[in-house]
Formats: sequence, C-alpha cells, structure tokens
Amino acid sequence: MPNPQSQSVEFLQNLDESAEIARRRNLYQKLQPQVVAAGAKLIFDSLPANTCPYGLPVFATPNIKRKLEKIARKNRVTLMSWPDLPDDVRSTAPSFYQQVWLLNFK
Repeated sequence: MPNPQSQSVEFLQNLDESAEIARRRNLYQKLQPQVVAAGAKLIFDSLPANTCPYGLPVFATPNIKRKLEKIARKNRVTLMSWPDLPDDVRSTAPSFYQQVWLLNFK
C-alpha cells in the first residue's frame, strides 16, 4: 500500500482547491498569448469551463522551444517534454512527440 510522505499529505490537506484552480486557469490564460506570439502551436484551442489545467501543452520546434524556456522562467513555471515516453517506446513513437512541450503549472 502506498505510503505518501507526511509533507505531501499535509500540503494536500491544507490546499485551498478553489485558489489552486484559479491560479492554474489564470496562468493558462496569461501564457496562452505569449506562447502563440513566440510561434508555438496550441494543442487545445481553448480552456473549457470547469477545467483545472495541469499545464499548457504546445507544439514547438527546437528554435521556438528556446523562446518557451524564457517564457517559462519569466512566469516561474517549468517547461518539460510531454508526454514522458518510456525509452522502449520513444524510438518508435511518431516524430511529432518530440515537439510536444508542457508549460507545467506545478
């Protein structure tokens, strides 16, 4: 049976869910025009109502990825490849997976 760290349990018990949802939705709406201006292509055209985003997923070439890194630093979020494919699948996955990035709202 899983045994989460006490810090994680305490964090989740004290989390203001409404504030966290608002923070993530605000970040999504704030970053969306910035990543489009940088040349990235949005994977989802809009953020549906009642959705709490994990992050903002986009398609980006290596040159645009560098711009996304600057946007991520400026907005205090992380940029990560997404999805994180297992090594045994990565070599046979469609090439577009290498251009999918997530501005992670962690």
